Amino acid sequence: MAIQVTGLSRTFILKNRNEEIPIQDPNPDWPPERVMSYYEDTYPELVNSTVQNKGIENDQVVIWFKPTIGTKG
Repeated sequence: MAIQVTGLSRTFILKNRNEEIPIQDPNPDWPPERVMSYYEDTYPELVNSTVQNKGIENDQVVIWFKPTIGTKG
C-alpha cells in the first residue's frame, strides 16, 4: 500500500469587526501577503491588515486577515 501525500487547501477569512468574510484562494502557490494584496481593490480594509494563521480546521489551513484600522497602540 502506497502512501499518498497531498497538501492542505487554505481558507482565507477577512475578520472585520463581528463579520467573517470568506475569501477564495486565487493561487495556492502565493504567500498569504500576496493574496491579501490581490484582493485589496475589492476589500480596501486589507491595505492595513495583518495576517494571522489560525491553524488547521476541517483539513484546511485557516488564515485570517485582520484589519488594524481603528486600534490604538
